[in-house]
Amino acid sequence: MGFLQSVSLLAFLLQAPAPLDLLVIGSPEAAAEAARLKVERIALVHDSAVKDLPPRVRQYIGYRLKDPQIPPAVTLVRGQSSLALRPRLILVPTRDDSTNSAACGSSLCLKAEGNTIQGRGKLAAWFASAVLQSGLEPRALLADPVRLAALQRAIVETGRIALWPYTDVSPADPWFEAVNLLAARGIVLGDSNFEANQPITRGEMYMALLNARLPFTAGRGEGAKPATARDLYEALKEAGKQPAAELASLESPVLRRHELATHLWNAIKDLPQSPQPNRP
Repeated sequence: MGFLQSVSLLAFLLQAPAPLDLLVIGSPEAAAEAARLKVERIALVHDSAVKDLPPRVRQYIGYRLKDPQIPPAVTLVRGQSSLALRPRLILVPTRDDSTNSAACGSSLCLKAEGNTIQGRGKLAAWFASAVLQSGLEPRALLADPVRLAALQRAIVETGRIALWPYTDVSPADPWFEAVNLLAARGIVLGDSNFEANQPITRGEMYMALLNARLPFTAGRGEGAKPATARDLYEALKEAGKQPAAELASLESPVLRRHELATHLWNAIKDLPQSPQPNRP
């Protein structure tokens, strides 16, 4: 380590008591979001220096950093220097397009190993902030369905941050909360594209109801036929839910994805979220 780098590290250690709260690998966006969430001691390590980090951390890194915009509350350190900071948590962001898989379940592709968290930028920053505030281990928070569900709702409703990386769903869309919070329960309509106005078949509708753990029997043998608003109304009613009256009076001959998402979420949002195993 050179003399100037040693002086810089010493100055940082003097002004920020050890241990560091959060070390972010190569994502100014995640570091800035953590600072906005009042995480106090944050450092960002430029990913060109990650060769100095432990192998367990290096293996998660899969992209390059360009022209970082580092917020004032975040200190930039080099890989070698970051080892001396003893971070409570290490955040390793992933690309949005690396999470397009329904296999993520309720964890939404957040992964945890020891004190290392892997996940998408701002979403991972919210999770890291919640871990620090709760005092729980990262894996313990992922395994707690009540805490995790509350965090997911805060991320979507307050942070206006997508839980699922749909490319065609904006925070301004009326169905933004519904489609993301359904995804948190493993009910993913589509993959990378939501296609809000795409008609739904009865089979797709009934599969969504099954994934929502709603009991019903009507119409299962007609899966290839287009679903209607009346189909959804009757299925929700049979499952013991009180569907919105407007659902029965929709004039459209077909049920569209945004309509299914909105009405299904309204029907199940107050139900407890069932625990799902954390994936390593």
